[in-house]
Amino acid sequence: MQNVTENIDVGKLLDNWDETHELTKDEALAILNCDDVCLDKLIETAYALRLKYKGKKVSIQLLTNVRKRNIKEYQTRSCMEIMTL
Repeated sequence: MQNVTENIDVGKLLDNWDETHELTKDEALAILNCDDVCLDKLIETAYALRLKYKGKKVSIQLLTNVRKRNIKEYQTRSCMEIMTL
C-alpha cells in the first residue's frame, strides 16, 4: 500500500504557498518528511514567513537551544510552528 504523503509534491506546495490554505494532515506530514531536494525551498519559505511575522530579531535562547539540540528536532519544531500560523 502506497503512503498518501508520497503522492504530494512538496516542492509544488511550497512554490505555490498560500497562507490562507489550511494544510491537511497529509500535506503537513509530507512537509515534515521532505527530502533534501525540497529542504532548501522549505527553509526559504519558512524564512519568508518568519520575516513577515517576526522580523529579523532572533533570541539568544533560541540560538543556544539550536546549538545544543539535534538540528532535525529544530527543523521539525519550526515546521510545526509554521503550520500553526
